[in-house]
Amino acid sequence: MRHLVMDWGESFDVGDPVIDHEHRMLLDLFRSLAEPEAPTDTATLRARLDELVALACQHFDHEDALMRRLHYPGIREHQEEHDALLEQLNKYIALLDEAPDPPPVSGIVEFVGLWVLDHIDREDRKLSAFLAGTIGLAVPA
Repeated sequence: MRHLVMDWGESFDVGDPVIDHEHRMLLDLFRSLAEPEAPTDTATLRARLDELVALACQHFDHEDALMRRLHYPGIREHQEEHDALLEQLNKYIALLDEAPDPPPVSGIVEFVGLWVLDHIDREDRKLSAFLAGTIGLAVPA
């Protein structure tokens, strides 16, 4: 699955510049895991997953704050998706810590890639539609 390619497109934009920038950063980090020539040693994979978790937490905090500020009706489901991702990433990190070299890279990369695509396509698209309908994509800082 390391050949999974994800390119940013405007269809991923939700209308908030900070969140859209973070989505691009998450996608770039994912691509650094998925590219065929990416290192597959445990230390490098662990460092990239730690970076992904840190960035995801920061991003989720920003999305959660935006949703609370605007009284987004789907906030609970959206936050549950965030929690599920972090829980699964932490399970993968625990497995990675216990795994012999080479680590189980393909399963981790496939999960992260499919989750990013699915979450942006489903939950973030709903948020985008709400933002467009509520504030015409002009999100206050």
